[in-house]
Amino acid sequence: MIKIMRFLAPFCSYFLLYCSSSSLALAIESPADFLARIYDTYSHDGSETVFLGRTDEGRIASKKFISVLEEDAALTPPGDIGFLGYDPLCQCQDYQELIVTEIRILFNDGKASHAAVTFHPFKDEKYTITTRVNLVVENGRWFIDDILDAGQNSI
Repeated sequence: MIKIMRFLAPFCSYFLLYCSSSSLALAIESPADFLARIYDTYSHDGSETVFLGRTDEGRIASKKFISVLEEDAALTPPGDIGFLGYDPLCQCQDYQELIVTEIRILFNDGKASHAAVTFHPFKDEKYTITTRVNLVVENGRWFIDDILDAGQNSI
């Protein structure tokens, strides 16, 4: 009986470790849910949208992308706007009750994802804009790693 216990103990330990790591992997928010949560802040007039350059616990951009934004700010003379004179998530300066029509995940391997978000920037307009977003996982959460405009240009 002791020999069987010695044999089963390591097996049970590995099995429990596998099960706990699998449940952690399943607990991560999906890329589509992450993007839906971000774009939802654009759907209500008067509500505060997420800030791409945020660096606290509420940040949505990867560390690499934050460093690019910080470099742009450092290179911008005082009083100037800098390279990003618009909101790259909606590719606009203004919007009114933005309506997301589709979030398509084009690639996802659990560590990186590429998505296309299509939306109406104004609730009463028929035209749509599609923004492509590259995501990466850092510390078990999705973050925006790059944004591509309609011409597939990286910001």
